[in-house]
Formats: sequence, structure tokens, C-alpha cells
Amino acid sequence: MTTKPQPRRTWAMRLFWVLAMGLMIWLYQASPRYSLRTYLTSAGWGYDILRNNVPLIHQPTQPAVVGRLGFESEEHARRVGERAIAKIRQGQFPPTLSPADLK
Repeated sequence: MTTKPQPRRTWAMRLFWVLAMGLMIWLYQASPRYSLRTYLTSAGWGYDILRNNVPLIHQPTQPAVVGRLGFESEEHARRVGERAIAKIRQGQFPPTLSPADLK
């Protein structure tokens, strides 16, 4: 003998899953996603920090250095940009970088 599921129970489970999926989507969109893009300039390398694919910081030169010097390599620009993103995630905006952070 088979029993049919209770209509209320099925309806409640569907509502639960819809609400759970909605909450997951809302939480995913509420948390900013940061990404880094490096590029070559006439002075060396620079980087852009993007929040949810929207430009947030455009850094064509080395911060905390006198003059308008670009980064020596793409790897150097990427390393410093990742430190800046780490400071933003810690709540520091704008991210202040010292000469020690540039090494």
C-alpha cells in the first residue's frame, strides 16, 4: 500500500528550498568580490583593483615612492596589488601601503 505525501508537507519543503536558495544568492551578491588586473605602462607595470568587476583603484605607479615610477615587473605589481586587496578586506580603505609593503 502506497501513501501519498501530504500536500502541506510538499508545499512547505518547496518553500524552504526557495527561501534557502534566495538567501544563498543574496549572501553571494552581498559580499564584494575583488580582482586584480595588471597592465604595462610607459613607466613600467601598474595594476587595477576591481570590486565586482567595477574599477575601484587605478594604480599606474608605485605608491609611497617619490616620483612616478612604475613597478619593475608584472609579478611585483601583482604582489603589491594583492597586499592592497588584503588591506581592503581588513576594512582599510583606501589601503595605505608603506615602502616596506612594496618589497
